[in-house]
Amino acid sequence: MGKAQEKLLDFNAQKGKAKNGFLFFRNTKSLDHIQTYFWRILVVVGLMGTWEMSARFKLINSFLMGSPSGIWDSTVRMLQSGQLFTDTQATVFATLIGFVLGSLLGSLVGLLLWYSGLVARILDPFVVALNGVPKIALAPMIIIWFGSGIYSKIVLATDLDTWYS
Repeated sequence: MGKAQEKLLDFNAQKGKAKNGFLFFRNTKSLDHIQTYFWRILVVVGLMGTWEMSARFKLINSFLMGSPSGIWDSTVRMLQSGQLFTDTQATVFATLIGFVLGSLLGSLVGLLLWYSGLVARILDPFVVALNGVPKIALAPMIIIWFGSGIYSKIVLATDLDTWYS
C-alpha cells in the first residue's frame, strides 16, 4: 500500500469511516452519549407511561393531575380552535408588561434604598420579611384582589420582578 492510500485511509478513519465504508465510533465518548440519551428517553417514556396508567386506573386523581393523553387532546383541540395562540399572546403580553414595570419599580426602590439611609433603615425589616415569603404564596391574594384577568397576571409578574430579581 502506498503513502497516498495510507493517508486516504487515515483521513477517512478520522472522519468516522472505516476502510470498508461503514461508520464506526472513534471513541467510547460518542457511544456513551448515545447510551445516555437512550436511557434519558427511556426514563421519560417510563414516567409518562406510569402517569398515564395511574390516571386510567384511578390511582391518581386525573382531575387534579391530568394525564398525558388528556393534555395532548387538549393541546390539539386548542391548536385547532386557535385558543392556544390567543392565550399564549395574552400570557406573553402580561409577562412583558410585568417585567418592564417590575424592572422600573425595582430599580427605583433599589436606588431609593441605596441613596437614602433613613428610608433603608425604615424599610429594611419589611424587605427582609417580604423576601422570607415564598415567591408564589401571594398569588391567591393577588387574584382575589385584582380578579382572574390580565391585571392580576401583570401585578403578579411586576411583584415577582420587583422584589425577587
